[in-house]
Amino acid sequence: MPYIGRTKSNNIRTQRFIADGVRKIYQTEFIPVSDNQLSIYIDGVYLNDQDFVFKHPNKVLLSDAPANGAEVVIQALKASEYQSVRSKTYVASGSQRIFSCGFTPPDEFSIIVTKNGDILQDKDYVVQGSKVVLTSMPSTGQEIEIRGIYDIIDPSGNTQASNSLSIKRTRGITDGFQNIMPMHQKNDAENNVLVFRGGASASVMSNHNEYAIVNNYKYVHESRLSENIPIEFRGLKGTTYSNLSRRVQMAKHISGVPTAINGTPTSSGTSGYSDASNLEARGGSGQGFRVNITTSGGQVTNVAINTALAGGDFAYNYQANEVLTIIQAGSSNDATVTITTVTDRNGQKYFDVNNHHWDPANNTYQKETTYTYSADEADLIVAVDGIIQPFNQYTVVSADFNEGSGASNQVVNLGSYVGVDDTASKVEIRDLKELIGNDDSVLLADTVINRAVWVSNGSAATFNTASGTETTHGSFSTLAANAANEECFLVIVDGIIQDRDTWSISSTTLTVGGSPGSSDQSVRVELIYFEALIPSGSHNTQDCLQVTMTGNATTGLGDHQFIRLLDRATGLKEIHPGSDDCVIVDVNGVYQNDDAYFIDKNKLCFFDTVDNPAFGAIINVKVLKGTEIAATNRRKVQLRGTGSATQFTLPFTSTTTPKDFGILVSVNGKMLRDEEFALASTTLTFNVAPANDAFIEVQGIFDITTYTGSSSATDLETRKLEFTCNGSQQIFDLSDLVFEKHAYGTVQDTYNEQKILIFHEGELQDPTKYIIVGNKLYLTTLPVNDTKVEVVRFI
Repeated sequence: MPYIGRTKSNNIRTQRFIADGVRKIYQTEFIPVSDNQLSIYIDGVYLNDQDFVFKHPNKVLLSDAPANGAEVVIQALKASEYQSVRSKTYVASGSQRIFSCGFTPPDEFSIIVTKNGDILQDKDYVVQGSKVVLTSMPSTGQEIEIRGIYDIIDPSGNTQASNSLSIKRTRGITDGFQNIMPMHQKNDAENNVLVFRGGASASVMSNHNEYAIVNNYKYVHESRLSENIPIEFRGLKGTTYSNLSRRVQMAKHISGVPTAINGTPTSSGTSGYSDASNLEARGGSGQGFRVNITTSGGQVTNVAINTALAGGDFAYNYQANEVLTIIQAGSSNDATVTITTVTDRNGQKYFDVNNHHWDPANNTYQKETTYTYSADEADLIVAVDGIIQPFNQYTVVSADFNEGSGASNQVVNLGSYVGVDDTASKVEIRDLKELIGNDDSVLLADTVINRAVWVSNGSAATFNTASGTETTHGSFSTLAANAANEECFLVIVDGIIQDRDTWSISSTTLTVGGSPGSSDQSVRVELIYFEALIPSGSHNTQDCLQVTMTGNATTGLGDHQFIRLLDRATGLKEIHPGSDDCVIVDVNGVYQNDDAYFIDKNKLCFFDTVDNPAFGAIINVKVLKGTEIAATNRRKVQLRGTGSATQFTLPFTSTTTPKDFGILVSVNGKMLRDEEFALASTTLTFNVAPANDAFIEVQGIFDITTYTGSSSATDLETRKLEFTCNGSQQIFDLSDLVFEKHAYGTVQDTYNEQKILIFHEGELQDPTKYIIVGNKLYLTTLPVNDTKVEVVRFI
């Protein structure tokens, strides 16, 4: 048998799935080194980089669900093994009731078994070794998931030395628009999170193939969830966040707020009462009502509403004439007070960053996180439906929810109520004084924010930080010296982030395009200056290359939702933000909330199952802290055709001879044959110019690099061989690819699927479509006359 010599450590790993028309998230049994040499094919057609994101260690998220029955192939040039699993998901065939766990649970009590998300009772199954036997046959198409909860494994599937659980719970309400929900907790691995959706009467548990957890704290569902669905995250081993101080909330219709009571108690109580404030008034139909009392002889003589907590707005859902009992330790707890008037707020004004929930069993609020806002409003970004509010229009409030932790800066008063008439407003409040990692660590303790607000009536386009301001924060003492470092600034007009090309700064003067506002309608102009993020701070603050969304001009639909972040100057360097908290994203100037996107390495991912950004939308990303990957260390580049250009410049070049052998080139998903392009140094030349806006992707396959651009395997000695089919030949001779290499001793490897890629007319052939015997390639289907078969071989 011919040998191909002693080989490199790379072995192509391939996994094949059959799509069901719904799934967008796929989990591999191996861990690719990075996505630089990760390829995905749907029915043999190469998937462009902007159509998927690889979430380390082993999940792939597709922008669109492949059609039912489509073949999905995920392929990595180098990967390690996923060590073990604690969940398996199956689609029932209607004739199978025995399912492998993929692991061996110690007993029946150590697993959760679900059918379409409904948790089965113990009587519904038995465990036999590593298999679950259901007592009744599941119907065709039902999803069966088996989840082990008896120990903790890390992201690579390794069992941890310590398996002691530290269960954390956080909650949210779906808004009907987003797939992404920040969980505000970090777990040791995705396997260690249980996700429950729906109310008490209709709760289901999310299957592992329905979601991914990205950047430790964001739950990404494969599809939009309906509006106002409660969702709960139970982490088996992890921590709740304390530093992020960022939360997105839907405004609620606050109604039934007590605004008047009988000052004279309905019942004075028996004994034990003393003068006090902020006492619980228990009962009625609402939650959170507190009162102040004056007493005489152990009885209550007068009662007043306590409005210390957000003006009383966290006491709501009461009705007039309800009688509540006043609770005080050491008293007889039988004094009562009658509510005489309640009001509807028609919206919400006070927002709580720690997401306190009312516990009806204990009649108290429960605190989920321990965030504390900066006392300076200028350190916050407050956005209502993506419109940034001037910092002098809201107030940070010290609030005590009476759950035992005391008062802290955890509430923001917007200054006015935001309504919920048709669609509830989305409000994000974000502390930008600190930059926080995805693991809740502090990356930068103080960005040193300077901020100025002017009122503009349309009479001027220039604004000076030294005069004419409505309000300022900070001294702007280093503004003039850093006026050229525009990446350190954010300019906002009437709540809309301004494109960097539309404004300039000279000395202490900001000049914007046009003259904002009018004599009839003044607007506010705001300048934010991150003083600590100047170049000497070495945080690599950058504005990324602006992206204008392509797509269908007639329908207005954009054509992708995953966008690589590249440097603004050259468009060749990858920019990797330090975390999601280290970016400010806007689309057409509208601020994007934390639940609108996630960042994976240097990919901005909107992952909206319904809408891509609209055609023509302008997308800007400001990276406050990040790292650069040098252009020459990249191994995957995305280009767009112009309809006329045949030459493109790559940021890297191949080390193979000839150089063409070291790259894979695709245009709109079709893999080009070697004769259809040529590579000389960094210049890629096409025989035929790719169409206008065609997606061109070039993947370097001459070596393997990690996300940081460092080498994982060098000089793969890639070779290519092409055959022109004659319509009668199914067996092809690969002997031209044979060589011997004795420098390292005895030859080791034979031909095998882990060293070879097979393409037919630019479409990948998965291992079910061919057999390799010795140096012969046998295709299971006879290729049509004059079609091309190309074989790529690695060492």
